[in-house]
Amino acid sequence: MMAVRLLEMRRVLKETGNIYLHCDPTASHYLKMLMDSIFGLRQFRNEISWRRTTTKGDYRQGATN
Repeated sequence: MMAVRLLEMRRVLKETGNIYLHCDPTASHYLKMLMDSIFGLRQFRNEISWRRTTTKGDYRQGATN
């Protein structure tokens, strides 16, 4: 399902463009391989890892009083 979308992104992306792909840890390895095959191995720059500072269920996350 992602291959078609990534191929279209490659088609319309400028030579100087960037793509940030947000996915869960179970899919990241598969998507990395797919992106390497579409964009090339040398195009990968870095992986960004998120660190949560509050619990996922905290509905007031970021709220101000």
